[in-house]
Amino acid sequence: MAVPAKSQAQGVQPANVTAFRGQQVIFNCSGSDVHWNYAEEMPQPPDKIFASPDTWYRSKGTKYDIIGEYNLVVNDVQTYSDAGIYLCNTNEVATFILRAALVVIGNISVKFLHIIIA
Repeated sequence: MAVPAKSQAQGVQPANVTAFRGQQVIFNCSGSDVHWNYAEEMPQPPDKIFASPDTWYRSKGTKYDIIGEYNLVVNDVQTYSDAGIYLCNTNEVATFILRAALVVIGNISVKFLHIIIA
């Protein structure tokens, strides 16, 4: 499981994560009113994922889940569908949106690896 380090400032902030395809990642964020969004790239408008206390805009429990104080879990990360920018808006400071990037590394084909070694 790829879990980023926590940092302190305005509560717990999400950190950038690099993970292999198929892993689970957790983005840390805390606040009394948390909204999670995703954008493939910026400045593209983000898609809503979750709003506290329990409003889901994407499928809960299969791809996404929330643990603890609104930490976002992304299951089975994939290169094309999950890599991008995850935004945590705590709504405690109107212009303060916390960002973290997810980079997903795909698997190297055994056939391709054999060609490189040979």
